[in-house]
Amino acid sequence: MMHVILNPASQSGKGYRIWNTLAPLMEERGVPYELHLTQGAGDAGRFAAQAEEKGDHDLLLLGGDGTLNDMIQDLCHPEEMTIGYIPAGSSNDFARHFAPDKDPVKALYRILDRVQPRTVDIGEVTYLRYDEKSIKTGVAKIPKTRRFLVSCGIGFDAGVCEEAMDSRTKDFLNKIKLGKLTYGSIALHQIREAGKYACDYAIDGVWKHVDRLLFVVGMNTRFEGGGFMFCPEADPGDGKIDMCLVDGLTTGEFLTALPGAFKGGHVTHKGVTVTRGTTLQIKTEAPLWVHTDGEVLVMASEISMQTNKDHTTVIL
Repeated sequence: MMHVILNPASQSGKGYRIWNTLAPLMEERGVPYELHLTQGAGDAGRFAAQAEEKGDHDLLLLGGDGTLNDMIQDLCHPEEMTIGYIPAGSSNDFARHFAPDKDPVKALYRILDRVQPRTVDIGEVTYLRYDEKSIKTGVAKIPKTRRFLVSCGIGFDAGVCEEAMDSRTKDFLNKIKLGKLTYGSIALHQIREAGKYACDYAIDGVWKHVDRLLFVVGMNTRFEGGGFMFCPEADPGDGKIDMCLVDGLTTGEFLTALPGAFKGGHVTHKGVTVTRGTTLQIKTEAPLWVHTDGEVLVMASEISMQTNKDHTTVIL
């Protein structure tokens, strides 16, 4: 039994429209499936966990990076699951890394025929110190750890994600197929608040200090934030976390460097550090927003990241 998890609200209904095209093809192939529609945070993870409990290991997701992130949270043995993923979000950074065929019909046939399955690391962030007053509405409690497939960041990039989650502008731009502009417009607002706090960070236990952190992100894939290639050498199958840290730049300098990040050109800019390791630890002078695959729960002042023993199989 294949369990289809659909976010009907993704990119203003794009996921639903795609599924209406794919459902008859599933029936033609004689593929037994159960359809699950998400209505809010936590639903995708709950549906995936229910499938796992039944002993069904085939999942098909139509949604964005946030729905994919939600799906992997509650799996006990993600290494036993196969996730067919047809991106239908506004940024689709996980899929962007693999550059899949954009035709959802071809993507479905690749999934059903098990063409080019990929073993993908699952990243994990641990919230060591966080601000309880900043917990997002609707979040019952902060988990000790949270998984991610794309990236986990603290500072500017997470601030952009936090504002985008509640943005009416994002909904409007999605409706007119300009959703990618959401992050750019919000970034101009968030940059005013970035770079005010010091940070200590460690790659594999070697600590360093910066005085004016804009953001630091641990990457599993190359892209985040709607196409920014912050870690051009990231490999989601190498068991490592790639880090991009930006500090000490003025607003003008940052805005000058940022466009180059779409093609990885930012790595040679002053104030930009890109490196790789098995663990990443971060302590900030004040609590800052933290995101996992663009999903924001809370502001924290101390976190750690790693890829754990868990991985999963994904077909796009």
